[in-house]
Amino acid sequence: MALAQAFASRGARVRFVDLPRECRGWVAERGFQTAPLRDRHWDLLIADSYRFTAADWRRMRECSASLLAIDDFGHVSARCDWVLSSNAYSPRLRFAAPRKAGRLIGTKYHPLRREYWRPFPRRAVPVRVLKVLIALGGSDRGELPARLAKALREALPAAKIVVLLGPFSGTPDLPRGARAVRSPKSLRPLLSNCDLAVIAAGQTLYEAACAGVPTVALELSPDQSQNSRSMHRAGAALRVSGRTSAALASAVAAAARRLDGDPSRRRAMVRAGRSLVDGRGAPRVAQAVYGRSPARRAGA
Repeated sequence: MALAQAFASRGARVRFVDLPRECRGWVAERGFQTAPLRDRHWDLLIADSYRFTAADWRRMRECSASLLAIDDFGHVSARCDWVLSSNAYSPRLRFAAPRKAGRLIGTKYHPLRREYWRPFPRRAVPVRVLKVLIALGGSDRGELPARLAKALREALPAAKIVVLLGPFSGTPDLPRGARAVRSPKSLRPLLSNCDLAVIAAGQTLYEAACAGVPTVALELSPDQSQNSRSMHRAGAALRVSGRTSAALASAVAAAARRLDGDPSRRRAMVRAGRSLVDGRGAPRVAQAVYGRSPARRAGA
């Protein structure tokens, strides 16, 4: 969506191709249409999936004048024109893509949606943590949101807690002083109004960094490990892990207590996050591609 908005802002007619049915309403609400891959010969195809096979890449190459591959781990060896790898660990990767492919590497190019393109207002880091946001992604995390909310309630008795629920989340049994917000159109207002975020180490981790929010990063799937580790090393997040939801909740509570008592570290996390992610990654990708590819004002 971030890249769709960036290319559309430069005049491209953008379509989402072969989109799963459950995603089509979300895309339509944001003003974009869908199309079959073979509906036309595309000026630019942007491809992003761990599940693409060699045959899939060949099919996309045949359907496009220019092909941009989003490659989180350097594994894509397809004949593409561009490789986008915008995570904090990406500069350390070795890429299998052809050498002639343009490389858009690092958090400078991390694509965030349009609402992040304007800077967040600077605000003072409070002495104590009084507002906490829990965001674990769009899927159902079972009992974990409730466990985290209860653990944070005990760790930070005076804090207000907001639990973000995605479209496929259940309804957790939250403790007193915690409330749920389901599928907001934008996370920006919630990030603008919290002192600490407890976040799955995916896309939202970069949104929190852009917002300048001290963050506890959770590894909820194997592909999030390098994200959480690299953001921890950069000082933008505090990484925690646990094999069970109970162990994870206990680790989060301990991390929250540590950060609550250390405003200087929270201020350092704000600076580190903002230095990594300024929110303008998607427009930079569009600018780079328009400078070198056939994708001018036709179909992307």
